Amino acid sequence: MGIAYCESHNSLQTTPYSILFIRMKLTIITPDKLAYEGDVTAVTVPGSAGSFQILKGHAAIVSTLDDGKVIIKDISSVEHVIIIKGGVVEVKDNNIIVLAEGIVQE
Repeated sequence: MGIAYCESHNSLQTTPYSILFIRMKLTIITPDKLAYEGDVTAVTVPGSAGSFQILKGHAAIVSTLDDGKVIIKDISSVEHVIIIKGGVVEVKDNNIIVLAEGIVQE
């Protein structure tokens, strides 16, 4: 067992270790290339209704994306920024797929 912060109860909770170490896989694809693929701990995307962050265990969602920064925190806690030209994000079972219309900067 391990200890994890539970946002809904605003407290620390005992949790099986297997839940603490679930990784998320991020794939960013454009019409031209595979822009990013790897395990991550957090991703922030420029949603059409405002930016939002995706953490492990996020509810399944499909959302449109505006132009803006995709901020990636990899499993080594290194932050990467990729600027996209709109697109769509899908999150399901700790897999995140960003279909971007284009990449402005990596």
